[in-house]
Order: sequence, then structure tokens, then C-alpha cells
Amino acid sequence: MSCANRIACRLLVIWACLLVFAHPAHGQTHGAEDTLDLITQGADLQYQGRHVEAEAIFAEVLALEPNNVYVLNRMALACTVQGKLVQAGELFYSVLTLEPDNGFARLWSGVLLLAQDKPDQALAAFQYVLEQDPSNVDACYFMGVVHSVENNTAQALHWLKKAQALGSDDPATHWRLARAFAGLGMSANARLELELALELDPD
Repeated sequence: MSCANRIACRLLVIWACLLVFAHPAHGQTHGAEDTLDLITQGADLQYQGRHVEAEAIFAEVLALEPNNVYVLNRMALACTVQGKLVQAGELFYSVLTLEPDNGFARLWSGVLLLAQDKPDQALAAFQYVLEQDPSNVDACYFMGVVHSVENNTAQALHWLKKAQALGSDDPATHWRLARAFAGLGMSANARLELELALELDPD
């Protein structure tokens, strides 16, 4: 596995954990109360970090409602956290077949492409998301990740700073900003970003 691949896979799990409470789809649930109960149970399990059990619940829902994009995205996210990237990719693809403009599925398809060492395709996916939603902080962050992996420090800095301005204040953002500043010879800025990253995550 290449360095870029390892970085992307680590980011997959980290970012999936951060987004596990998001509302990834715009689809609506249909059907009886028992289906809604199952969705609630799955979401609660996911909230608790019990992704294997959540995946099983979401599979039950999809057996009843195979085109439920909300649940497809939730299940894909559960698979991503578990490292089941092929299955996650298939689920996100199903969402995009149903809703080509689904930003959450498009974003995560891009991340999976990055994990497969396909930075150009990943970049296109993130750009598509930003065309639909210019303020999407996650797309901005991953644009920065792609450019960082490709050693394009100026572009990495641009997108990471934009992500930070939009609200991405996690250690990974500061760490990547530090690397980008260092690559441009801006040592004082690099040191500041590194200090911020260590404050947020001393480990």
C-alpha cells in the first residue's frame, strides 16, 4: 500500500467517526412505524459506536426499503468505519444512482477513490460537491488532502485554510496546514499550526 493510500485510509476512519452523527441524505423514509423504529435503533447504535450492530439493523431496513438513500448512506458510513471499503463504495454508488446530486455520497465516493490511489478522480468528486455547495467544509478539507498527497503545497494550503475558515478545527486540519506552511517556507505559521494541533490532540 502506497503512502498516499495509507494516509487516505487513516483519514477515512477518522473523518467517518467525526461525521457519524451527520444527516447524510435528503431522502425520506417510507412505510410503517416498525421501519422507523429500526432506523432509530440503527442510528442510536451508530451514535454509541456499535457499527457492526448498526449495519445489521440498516440491512433489515434496506430489505424493506432498498431505495432509502438515508439508510444506504448510514450503512455505507458504518462500513467505512469498519474498513469495509468495497462494500461502502457499492452502497455510495447505489445512492448516486438514485440521487446523482447527493453531496454526502459524492463526497465519500471521492474519499474512497483517494484511498484507491486515484487522486484525479477524487479531486473531480470533491469539485462536483463544491459546485453544488461551495461552503461544504468536508469537501474543502479533502481538496486540501488531495493536493497535500500530490505535494501541491500552495493549493493544499488554500483549501485547508478555507476548510478551517468554514469551521474545520480538528487536529488533522492544523497538522496539514503546518505541513503546507512548512513546504512554503513559512516556518512561524507552521509552528503555530503544529502547536494548535498538539493542543487539540496531545497524543
